[in-house]
Amino acid sequence: MFTFQVLGLGLLRNSISSLLTLSNSAEFKCSPQCMSLTVSYTHKFYNFISVLRIFDRFFTIFSFGPNANVNADIDADYAFEIRLSDFFRHIPDEDSHMVVLIPKSCTSLNILSATRSGNFRSLASLVATPSENEEVGQFDLKLFVAIEAEKFRKIITTLAEDGDPVLGTASTSSVRFCARRRRTGKSSELVVSAKRRECLAGGFDDRVDEIRLANLGDLLYHTMDQSSGLLSNICF
Repeated sequence: MFTFQVLGLGLLRNSISSLLTLSNSAEFKCSPQCMSLTVSYTHKFYNFISVLRIFDRFFTIFSFGPNANVNADIDADYAFEIRLSDFFRHIPDEDSHMVVLIPKSCTSLNILSATRSGNFRSLASLVATPSENEEVGQFDLKLFVAIEAEKFRKIITTLAEDGDPVLGTASTSSVRFCARRRRTGKSSELVVSAKRRECLAGGFDDRVDEIRLANLGDLLYHTMDQSSGLLSNICF
């Protein structure tokens, strides 16, 4: 059985609201180290995956017991599919706390909400089905570039007119994006600087690496042009 209690519900609601802009189907996974929600969005030739990982220090209660599902290994993590909108709807207000109980059978998600003083408010049970999602591994940040998502979206949508491919080069000090207009043959360029705190890069040493961003403009526009703002930063 898995039990956790959350007190900072405003941040949780905002994060799940962002995931809902991609999909209403989410993999809910629990392990001794963290809880995660994974959603995916497919657009044309791209499969965009977003993972929200919440570690045990975020919770006021975080209790993990062995998964006794007859179809799973006794020490396996809890992993199943839920309707994200149902989960979001049952997250109480910021002035409350929420307790989620997951039975060993992994067939439901039981959500109890109460006031901070401990008075009962509501109880809901969400249907859970076996997960078929592939495992999403850890991101390798040995070599990376991080840019504020809104700034990156503006760069790509500015340069990628009519689906023009966008290329770039990155170093520790800056990232340079350029696009060659198919219709006119002219080139456009935008540069973000680490010195001006417009980007953050690591692992490049003294070299300059190429970033291939061909035809990403359409995907980024659909996944990030939302009022809730899916990402605060985007990494390559």
